Amino acid sequence: MYDPTEWLTPVTSTLAGSYVDTAMTGAGLVADQEADRKTAKYAALRAQYVFQPVSMENLGPFSSSTLDFLRDLGRSISRNIT
Repeated sequence: MYDPTEWLTPVTSTLAGSYVDTAMTGAGLVADQEADRKTAKYAALRAQYVFQPVSMENLGPFSSSTLDFLRDLGRSISRNIT
């Protein structure tokens, strides 16, 4: 049996003044920062749920944890399709 999963999908704007400095250092870093922030904010949920923030930037890049999650999800789905 699977644990319940909570879906949170923050989309951050790399054009916002609060993110410009981080966005200039590399693609996907703002999404990573937001994923880390949501993970810390909802840390208490981990006792009852599988928590995976699906974080992306408004100009395209996903957070690294989102990419890992989507790859694992795709592999799992493809293994179970027969």
